[in-house]
Amino acid sequence: MNRTLGPRSVENILSETFVIYRRNFLRLAAIVSIVAVPFAVVGFIVNLLFPAYSGGTTEALSNTIISIPLGLAAFVAFILMGGAVIHAVSEQYFNQPVNIGRAYSFAWHRMGDMFWALFLAGLAIWGIMVAATIISVIIAFAIGGSSEWQVALAVAGMLILIATPAAIYLGITWTFMLQTALLEGCGPTAALSHSSALVKRSWWRVLGIVLLFVIIVMTINMILYIPVVISAVPAFMTGSTTWATTGPPSWIIIAASIGALIGNIICIPIFTIGETLLYFDLRVRKQGYDLNTLSSELGLTSAPTDTGASLPG
Repeated sequence: MNRTLGPRSVENILSETFVIYRRNFLRLAAIVSIVAVPFAVVGFIVNLLFPAYSGGTTEALSNTIISIPLGLAAFVAFILMGGAVIHAVSEQYFNQPVNIGRAYSFAWHRMGDMFWALFLAGLAIWGIMVAATIISVIIAFAIGGSSEWQVALAVAGMLILIATPAAIYLGITWTFMLQTALLEGCGPTAALSHSSALVKRSWWRVLGIVLLFVIIVMTINMILYIPVVISAVPAFMTGSTTWATTGPPSWIIIAASIGALIGNIICIPIFTIGETLLYFDLRVRKQGYDLNTLSSELGLTSAPTDTGASLPG
């Protein structure tokens, strides 16, 4: 691993991601597992006790009622876990072994800023989608489109042409809100604005690299699901008429849940490492970021001299 904070090309970011991942796989997987495994188990138990496809309204309602707070708790826990992974990646530049307790402790102290930054970003993006839906429905009725297909067409058109591109633009602009909140100690709004400043004039490059890592993790997940899909085909062909009311067989739900859990444990570190290295790259290019600054942000007492740039981007 190159232990300098010079500008990095796409190839540098990609190769260094897998170097960090390979050298620290067990501890990074443990950081993710601390959050992912308990929530996977609890979710499985809830679905076992209160199956959403049982055909009974009581079970389905109970499943919904329990799933809402469980989902909110998972949202908070996964933010904390993401911060812990970012911290673990950052310490690699100082020959620091990944310390799970230290990573979670650091993330915990910045948890509020990370949570509210992500909340504000989500609120803005979903607000655009909801506003576009409402406006398109109003316009459809105003021009006399009273049938369901006309309203649906208006909503789809508005979402495709305006809302979705706007949401994607903001999502990429605020890609680094967790890093800015965690490492720079920014408040929620400052985290969003600092991320925006980093992405400015590099939006397409950030989009391309983010998409590259999305494709990588999606490919890994697809490979993990291939055995489940192949095994489920015969069951689907023989029971497709009843799945709509009773849901898929329990073994398929279990296999899919296990596949999702393994996918999270494998893929979350890969994506977070790549995203964090891209964040470092942009700070180097735009702010003259160096190891001394990173050391100060991590609260380390000393840092090696950043002797120069890595391979030019």
